[in-house]
Amino acid sequence: MEDVLIFCMSVLEILTDPHPLLHQPADEVVDFNEQLQELVNNMIHTLREKGFDGLGGLAAPQVGVLQQVFVLILPNQDPIIVVNPKVISTSGGTSKAWEYCYSVPGKRGRIRRHRKAIIEFQNQFGNKQKQEVADFVGRMYLHEIDHLGGILWTDLIEGEGDVMTEAQWREARARKRSGDKE
Repeated sequence: MEDVLIFCMSVLEILTDPHPLLHQPADEVVDFNEQLQELVNNMIHTLREKGFDGLGGLAAPQVGVLQQVFVLILPNQDPIIVVNPKVISTSGGTSKAWEYCYSVPGKRGRIRRHRKAIIEFQNQFGNKQKQEVADFVGRMYLHEIDHLGGILWTDLIEGEGDVMTEAQWREARARKRSGDKE
């Protein structure tokens, strides 16, 4: 009889700050086995089930697993699975933009990040890859890579005006869209 692997997907609990695991560096993945596949599948399932609007990222430390793995879900694309990422180079200067994190619910932070980066990583099967990332997607990669180093956006705040509650951020965004600068 043939062996068949059946994964029962679970919605994982997302840890929130100040949980200590969020502030610890993750270990490099060395075993590209069924447990890794199950973790990746559960992370993707968690993002989808929690209704993150077809856009989001989740790093393994956010679900209590100290391994260098993250997943990204972007509109109209298959999930992106990144294992053992390394930033090889950056270019294009830096910019500040507002970020949200599932581990810091109810708040937004304006964070300075590189505009472009070249990332080397492995996929969930251990195959090496290299990719240039930029703009919003690049920001997502760098945000998740920070999680793997035990860094949250709250560690990167440069000034008092760089943090807002979700309600303040939505209000400011609505004012900006309507042309009201106050």
